[in-house]
Amino acid sequence: MKFVNVLAIAGLAFVSSNALTLPPKGFRDITPKQLLSEVNFGLNLGNTLDAYNDQAFNTEGYDSSSETCWGNVKTHEGVFTTLMDNKFNIFRLATTWVGHFDEAPDYKIHDEWMKRVREVVDYAYNNGAYVILNTQHENWNYAFYDNYEKAKNITEKLWTQIAEEFKDYGEHLIFESFNEPRKVGSPVEWNGGDEEGWDVVNKLNNDFVKTVRKTGGYNDKRILMVPLYAAACNEKTIKNFVYPEGDDKVIADIHAYLPYNFALNPGPEATPFFTEENKKELDTCLDLVKERFVDNGEPVIFGEFGAQKRGNNLEDRVRWAEYYVSRNAAMGIPQLWWDNGVFDGEGVERFGLIDRKNSKIVYPSIVAAMQKGRGLEVNVLHSSKVEGVLDDDLETLPQTTEVVVEQPTESNVDCEAEIVDEQPTESNDDSEVEVEVDVSAENVDSEEEDSDETN
Repeated sequence: MKFVNVLAIAGLAFVSSNALTLPPKGFRDITPKQLLSEVNFGLNLGNTLDAYNDQAFNTEGYDSSSETCWGNVKTHEGVFTTLMDNKFNIFRLATTWVGHFDEAPDYKIHDEWMKRVREVVDYAYNNGAYVILNTQHENWNYAFYDNYEKAKNITEKLWTQIAEEFKDYGEHLIFESFNEPRKVGSPVEWNGGDEEGWDVVNKLNNDFVKTVRKTGGYNDKRILMVPLYAAACNEKTIKNFVYPEGDDKVIADIHAYLPYNFALNPGPEATPFFTEENKKELDTCLDLVKERFVDNGEPVIFGEFGAQKRGNNLEDRVRWAEYYVSRNAAMGIPQLWWDNGVFDGEGVERFGLIDRKNSKIVYPSIVAAMQKGRGLEVNVLHSSKVEGVLDDDLETLPQTTEVVVEQPTESNVDCEAEIVDEQPTESNDDSEVEVEVDVSAENVDSEEEDSDETN
């Protein structure tokens, strides 16, 4: 894998030739299969609307400053347009509502938060992308029988408000019930669950669908998403997942950071290498998905995937991304990269793909691998000057030097630590930039363009 050489040529600027498609007016009554066929691949805007500060796990509330309390910049439209220029056309806006709504019995969502969520939805939606809006780090939906009635009540109250807020949006807006619902703190939290867990998750998913369908507008025919137990990809969760009854506009959601020791594991068993041996773990998951969902014509999506940076393992991550995306593409399954905005640091998950401040692709080789795996033309635009390095970290360095820089990790004393949903028991400048990166047998041509979106 080559480092990127930067050649500055003053006075030149480029504009993307990839035209953005505005969302259609009204509502197209399409099937989940049709929707999935229109999707290339996507990205999760993580550690942003889902972040919370020290008041998050009560309902006393706090303002929308929570969006930046895990270290990311305030979201702006340029993040989405840059990604769409690179063939991303679906975005999952992980959103935590706890701390942004009042106490029982109404559980009213705070106006300021609803307004901000809608603004971020519009950044992507108004540029023609598909948008998934969910409930992310909640503490009220744990999958136990003795919690079911409370969870059902809050599900109905929150989703009635959310669905009514967005009821006139077209089919490009998708609602997803929950993130990774499970028996939190139990021995079966991450190892596939049990009868209680499967049953409660299936019931809550069903309650969610019924709630949305009652809210008017286009919500009676909007395509929805629901996760498996813990959104996990294993034999038990797949076998015991039940689609909500009497509704043919629901997509199942699976999250799979596999092979686990390569993609996610923070422990001593972690490896920076993607090998023929550990690839079998990923293959097992994909084979199970094919057998249950694809072969039966049941709609499914990989709502989260990714492989974090481990030292200088970019080449392995590139091979892995192309393989993973190509296998799912062959089955007609889109997938969305989990981007938490983190690029370096110890004790953190390093899943950053785009420099949100400057709207630049930090890992063009990985994006190119995803394009290739999906069978698209390989053409990466708006890359950072040096692959793997944020442009702001190069300000004091010579532009023509090959560089490897560590990005400092910032902390915010007003924020809670980032949630790590692990599965421990399972496996603006006017220069032209010339970039050389290796992606299998193909090279990626990358252009630098002015960015007017800063925060």
